[in-house]
Amino acid sequence: MGNYNSTAYDIRYNINPAKALLECRRQYDGLRWSLYEMIATIYAISMRLVGNIGAQEEIFKDDYWNGKKRWKVRNNRDLFRLMTEFVIEARSKNDLTQASKLGKVMWCLGEAKVHPDQAASAIFLSGGIEKVAQGGIKKPVMLHPLDTGDGMTIKGEKIEYHDADDDEQEKEDNHDSDNEFSVKFLNKEKLIKHVQKLKGQNRKITLFGVCRIMPMGKITFTIESVTLSKRAKTTRSSNASTSRRRRSGS
Repeated sequence: MGNYNSTAYDIRYNINPAKALLECRRQYDGLRWSLYEMIATIYAISMRLVGNIGAQEEIFKDDYWNGKKRWKVRNNRDLFRLMTEFVIEARSKNDLTQASKLGKVMWCLGEAKVHPDQAASAIFLSGGIEKVAQGGIKKPVMLHPLDTGDGMTIKGEKIEYHDADDDEQEKEDNHDSDNEFSVKFLNKEKLIKHVQKLKGQNRKITLFGVCRIMPMGKITFTIESVTLSKRAKTTRSSNASTSRRRRSGS
């Protein structure tokens, strides 16, 4: 691909967008990794063109657009597609379809707020162009600093991840057993997140913990565990009648 690496920064960020796209066209050699880099470059240049109507019109004056039907640019995805058509000189139906797909990949990069310099790696790590076009950019997996890659420390100790705990808890919540069960919570945020998952379910929640009276009359409650149990369904009318009886003293 010639001296692509030495000029990539200038092409993406410094050179006039119209000239940058022409240089991108000249240097692209069709290899897979080069395709990822080309997408990253068109993505970077196109981001400079967003809202810059003058620069866009300069590109649309190129001979490539003569006699070619061109739709109005409505959003960033349209702009990404048109700039890709220009770079790969798309004329056949297959080329136009490919340009549309690559435009969607760039749109996914933009939606995920991926920096152009990380775009090629993001596409690769997300499974390639087809995977990104279908499912978007994958979020990076955050590993514990002591994780050796198998969920364990170097000493063979299992590392607990919150997401794994939440998945297990969700399975337990959806179980049809009538038995009560307890779940330990390490912090308030995790408790709130768990309770939110139970929204709309007919469950009775009992908190167990330690209550302490602190200086100045401040009371703290440390949650140690939570018991969830099924609760008998009651109709709104019966609840309302019970409330009326209580208010009337009957």
